[in-house]
Amino acid sequence: MAESLILERGVILAPDLQASVDRFARALIVPSRLLALHPRKRGPVGDAAALAPAITLCVVPAFEGFVEDFFATVLYRQGQSFAQIVKKVNLSNPDLAEFEALVHREFPHFKGQIGRDFKVDVWLPQPPEKATFFAEHSLTWDQVRRDAKGWM
Repeated sequence: MAESLILERGVILAPDLQASVDRFARALIVPSRLLALHPRKRGPVGDAAALAPAITLCVVPAFEGFVEDFFATVLYRQGQSFAQIVKKVNLSNPDLAEFEALVHREFPHFKGQIGRDFKVDVWLPQPPEKATFFAEHSLTWDQVRRDAKGWM
């Protein structure tokens, strides 16, 4: 299986979009394992205090790599030159809004489809008077896009 441009017997194999997604999923293995280490209880977290920054430092570059890899692959498969790809995919710490804007600019027919019927379940801290420390909430695309701007 060709994950990138490979010269094999004089033939350049086209990159696969699924390979971009698979690399992103592999890059998220470490942060998901770090998240599993968190005690998720009230009171001081002790050694687990280092987990949040460690998870963030793993996820941010993984997302940046995914966005660049995904768009470079799509643009290459459209037949654009390497110079055109570099010019369009010159991103530094893109957030979801930048990802969405790039999709809208390069693929206008997807404009109304991004974020439609989207929700993600997250655990959010509760006020101190609540019995449980974390509660599950569902976020819409607009909420996730807004929140993503805060950590990029």
